[in-house]
Amino acid sequence: FMRTAEPERSLASKVAPEEQSKDDEAQLYSSAALVQKEDRSLSRTVASQASESVLWQVVLLTAAWWSAAVYVTVAVKSSTDREVSLPPFTLTALVSMLTGFTAFVLSRAFYETVGLRSLRWQEVLRLVCLGVIQGCELGCLNKSLEGLTVSERTMLQNMNVMLMMLVAWCCSLERLTVLRIFAGLLLAAGGCLQGLEDRREASTEKRLQKAAHLRGIFLMLTSLALTSSKWALIQLVTQQQSPGSVYARMSKLELNSMIQPVTGIICLGLALLFEASAFSEESLVQASVFMRVALISAGVTIIQVAELKIVELTSAVAAGVLMNVHHIPMVLAGVVIFHDEVEPLALAGFALCLLGGVFYAVARSYDAGKDVSDGFRRVETGE
Repeated sequence: FMRTAEPERSLASKVAPEEQSKDDEAQLYSSAALVQKEDRSLSRTVASQASESVLWQVVLLTAAWWSAAVYVTVAVKSSTDREVSLPPFTLTALVSMLTGFTAFVLSRAFYETVGLRSLRWQEVLRLVCLGVIQGCELGCLNKSLEGLTVSERTMLQNMNVMLMMLVAWCCSLERLTVLRIFAGLLLAAGGCLQGLEDRREASTEKRLQKAAHLRGIFLMLTSLALTSSKWALIQLVTQQQSPGSVYARMSKLELNSMIQPVTGIICLGLALLFEASAFSEESLVQASVFMRVALISAGVTIIQVAELKIVELTSAVAAGVLMNVHHIPMVLAGVVIFHDEVEPLALAGFALCLLGGVFYAVARSYDAGKDVSDGFRRVETGE
């Protein structure tokens, strides 16, 4: 009996440590799973807070952008008949140069500037390209208005969001989902309805010559292509950079101060080519002209800095969508300040633009949530 009991005790002593080892391993796995679950919960909380922070920044920047746009429009429309009216190229050149100077002074006053010397020649080339593209874009846009009616201009400009989506998709900056395409179509349809309303109001205008009309369409399409390229390049500059890059350390005011002078030089050259008569002492050396340019430049500075920051936080297409939707507060300002009348067809167009903006916001929110979920899934599976 003693001989049989000893092997049983020996066997029990061997089994006990094995069971203890399994219990310890199970407890270790349970603790690791609990820690991983807490980490995922914390990561989701941080991601949610970051998303809310970005949302509030975009809302505040959009409010500043639209308010400044209304201010600039009122400043231009409120000019009295006694003031000298500057041609578009000349006005754009003066405003761009003064905007660049204003942004430079403000960036020096409130931010630690990086300076041109810290930029590599490739980075300087990108900023110069942005300024050239923006100058040519404004030049083609202003010149196209000589051969287009108000309705054609409105319809073509509001359809630009579809072209921006296509360019962003080709540059791998934006997804081209069904919901986003539907939102773009709603925005384009809203712009067309606004254009049809303008066409009805402008039916008494004399017929444009065919050659001037075709040239206007060509210049407008060129302007739209340049606009899409400009916003895609801005997104590349503001987003597709390492955290320690020069662009990442540069404030949007300083970035704007480097782009605007180039835009001003391009527009100045176009003004000298097409509007040489504007550079006379009677046209330029007047206090009202300088005051008008200064007021417009202040608003344009706010608009462009807000646009650059919004593109950095969201995307070029999101900025394009906000451009289409911002016609609504512009019209409301016209109704309140200038007592403009809005017809039902225009209201329907604005409603479609607003609906398109909502659908695009939903599409971005859905894609952002999907990206976060996919990221957590890859972390959990170790992919």
